Amino acid sequence: MECMINSDNVVRGGLTPKMKDTQTLLSILPYENAAAREVWQPVTLMNTDKCTLQEYKAHDFDEIRVLRLVVK
Repeated sequence: MECMINSDNVVRGGLTPKMKDTQTLLSILPYENAAAREVWQPVTLMNTDKCTLQEYKAHDFDEIRVLRLVVK
């Protein structure tokens, strides 16, 4: 899954037919303990007997959010 803000400054590393610059991507990635990162917690926007709609939002950027629809 990819969720990103509109930008001309994108460095791709793979899984796309678009231009990839893996070496640049590896040079700018932070290397830190993954357990130290914050995990986004969903907010349930709708919950019925047929489906659940959840929203995951980035805390620092209003533009970044992912909606998850689970059909029961």
